[in-house]
Amino acid sequence: MTKSTSRRLLASALLLMSAVSVAAAQRILADISGTWIVSAQTPTGAGESTAVFKQDGTALTGTLDIPELGSAKIAGTVQGDTVRFGFSIDVQGTQIPVQVSGLMKDKDNMSGTIALPQEMGSYPYTAKRKP
Repeated sequence: MTKSTSRRLLASALLLMSAVSVAAAQRILADISGTWIVSAQTPTGAGESTAVFKQDGTALTGTLDIPELGSAKIAGTVQGDTVRFGFSIDVQGTQIPVQVSGLMKDKDNMSGTIALPQEMGSYPYTAKRKP
């Protein structure tokens, strides 16, 4: 796998996780538990992932399935309309930490930012609750 492909995969994974974090807003939605489709735009192109969240009070857990990268466990918090969570993705044997933050737009939509380490950058994402 080339360095460019690795960055592309990491960026896609981060965007997806970011969408998941934003989904957990208590002010707009008492419980963001469920399945969400996360869309992110990175320098390598657009990508979609599937996030499954479980909210217990302000605690957020779940999984994020990223095409070409597999599944990652997420852990974070939901406070008001703000969602924050993190996860790690394995890229060629190296664990890359990803931090996601976002805001609920309404009970079924959120948007925010996926942040990768240092020079890898940060990317916008949106997420929509799956019916």
